[in-house]
Amino acid sequence: MSYVIDAANDKLVFYEEDLSGSIREIKGKTKASFIPLSKETDEEIDSFNPVEKYEEIDEREGAVICYTSGTTGHPKGVVYSHRSIFIHSLALLPKDVTGISSNEVVMPVVPMFHISSWDIPYASLMTGAKLVLPGPRPQPEDLFNLIKREGVTIATGAPYCMDLLLRLHP
Repeated sequence: MSYVIDAANDKLVFYEEDLSGSIREIKGKTKASFIPLSKETDEEIDSFNPVEKYEEIDEREGAVICYTSGTTGHPKGVVYSHRSIFIHSLALLPKDVTGISSNEVVMPVVPMFHISSWDIPYASLMTGAKLVLPGPRPQPEDLFNLIKREGVTIATGAPYCMDLLLRLHP
């Protein structure tokens, strides 16, 4: 984790409470500052005035970096530009691809660190679709309950994950 943080030149890292142990181990090994995600963090962010004007940026600048697992050495980062994310997200929208529209409830079962969750969250936000994020390490029963409770109409994920879900509730 510290290698990836330093390689990406991260200055600030937000993390879930369940990663506290791992964060404690790397805090002194990197220059980044760490902020736990919590109700207090949400309240502090909500206390700021909304941004009224965004700075102009080059669409070819990096927006997201995803890293490999590093099975053959150090993890390698792949930078996705604002432009590539936008174009790929547009390409996901047609009915014969994903069919994401403002009427859908979308649940990607692919982590954001893995090829940016196939850009499904960005495509969902583009259209105003409701986005349901299953959280870290969801189990098939968790996914089934989310689909039922949230009224998910489109779920994306690796065939293995979907097979586990279908085996649980055919």
